[in-house]
Amino acid sequence: PNYKIKKKYDLCIISNIKKEYPNYISNQEFYMNLHKAVIKLNLNVVFAGRYSKKKDPSGYLMEKKYFDKYLGKKINFIEFDEFSTYRASDESLVTIGDYTTALLESFARGNKIIVVNTSKYKELNFFIDGVWDLKEYDSQSIINKLNSILNYDDKDWAKMIEIYKENFIKNLNNSKSILSIK
Repeated sequence: PNYKIKKKYDLCIISNIKKEYPNYISNQEFYMNLHKAVIKLNLNVVFAGRYSKKKDPSGYLMEKKYFDKYLGKKINFIEFDEFSTYRASDESLVTIGDYTTALLESFARGNKIIVVNTSKYKELNFFIDGVWDLKEYDSQSIINKLNSILNYDDKDWAKMIEIYKENFIKNLNNSKSILSIK
């Protein structure tokens, strides 16, 4: 069905803060520069957390402290629940994150995305190269990428990603990331 979800935010940040393999150091510079870019562009931003206060209080506390320290005020923080990441992503003009299921699903639903891999693991790169790749993490590069994606025409975006989605579906075994993770 053809439906439109009302956009509440300019940008959704999907949390990549994980207890299992803490990548705090590699994220610190990125998140500080992302915060500078958000302030400079005066964006309305939501941060979609990955931990629930009730189900994983220690994960929630770790993520919230990290968020407060590196992203600070002016950004909305949404605690994780079953549909919180979907809602935040669908209600945003652009979603930024690393190669997570949530970002892949946002891409599949046709949302504009920016993919960033601050880790040193190439297996965590998004499996499809495209305009959504953010390779440099300084604030000006982030500003340039955000402006580029925000200004992308919705119809052109939909046409472009349809080709990539179709290719992925037909050539599932070509995804090095998926094979590496398996």
